Amino acid sequence: MLPRIYDNVMKVTDNRPLPDKQPFHRDLDIEVWMSEPDFKIGVDEELISSLEALHEDLYFVTLDFFDALRTHDDATAAGRAGQDLSDHPSRACQASRAR
Repeated sequence: MLPRIYDNVMKVTDNRPLPDKQPFHRDLDIEVWMSEPDFKIGVDEELISSLEALHEDLYFVTLDFFDALRTHDDATAAGRAGQDLSDHPSRACQASRAR
């Protein structure tokens, strides 16, 4: 997906993804369906959650990606990822999928 996002950002910014051209998109939605359950660890409401871990990975990789779009002309041209993941209830015994 990152090459498609890159192509779109370059298209909407005339190949100059500078801060004054942000936001590059209204939303960047990633929908994920997984069968992995959450497990309470017995401390407050804390969970071991595969979906939460995936959310963090996608969010921070996306932030790093937008940060890498900095141009040599403007070292402050970091991007903002915005909203990036919609999770859905666990789908026990079904294949995971993402959109």
